[in-house]
Amino acid sequence: YDYEAAKMQAEELFVQPSEEFMRFLRIAAARKNLDLKYINANRKAAGCDKWFPIVSEREMKEYEYLLSMQIKLQKKQYVDFMRDITPIFYSLSQRILKKYCKLSLADIGEEKNNGWCLSMQKLQQRGIKKGYNWHDNTNIAASNLLIIIEQLCNKKDVVELMNNIRKAEQKVRNLAAHEIIGISAEEIKKRTGGFTPEKIMDMLFKLAVYSGINIKETDKNAYDIMNSDLIKFLI
Repeated sequence: YDYEAAKMQAEELFVQPSEEFMRFLRIAAARKNLDLKYINANRKAAGCDKWFPIVSEREMKEYEYLLSMQIKLQKKQYVDFMRDITPIFYSLSQRILKKYCKLSLADIGEEKNNGWCLSMQKLQQRGIKKGYNWHDNTNIAASNLLIIIEQLCNKKDVVELMNNIRKAEQKVRNLAAHEIIGISAEEIKKRTGGFTPEKIMDMLFKLAVYSGINIKETDKNAYDIMNSDLIKFLI
């Protein structure tokens, strides 16, 4: 999965690899770096459209982010993996709020200089009970959205899944943010009450599907499909 190193090695070979291989490798490196602008500008010309089953703008961003988390998991980079839960959970929570509760951030808050903040007036108008210590300057986070979704969403399996992800994030996030030494898979399982890193990854993919992103089971293997195509040039 270290495409930058592979690119450097390929460029230093006495017999240069084909330009087609190098185009593929540049796309792979951009994918690892979540450089979707480069990918979308070059994937058709490079002939690797099949690597990217999801290409609509926001859905592609979230899907590729999940794949990047999966690579960190496979490389046992557990600290980075756990840190990455917060932004994707927030993004998917917005999608869940829209799909199941028919609300956007504008329906529950106001956009201010420091981002979206809750509006007590808008919450009251929609009959939403405010959480502990909420006020008009409370920045909207996934934790706020979860409380609102719990009140309005009638799909219990969605709410249960979100609570489990939130629990895993809450139990390990601060440790991952402040701990200098590494975190083991066993430590994550212990602190989350039995959720392995692989289980957390599965839950995030499931939440993405619930939110409306059409991720098929085979789409989770996108990097392996890409690697297989790259390896064919080296045999």
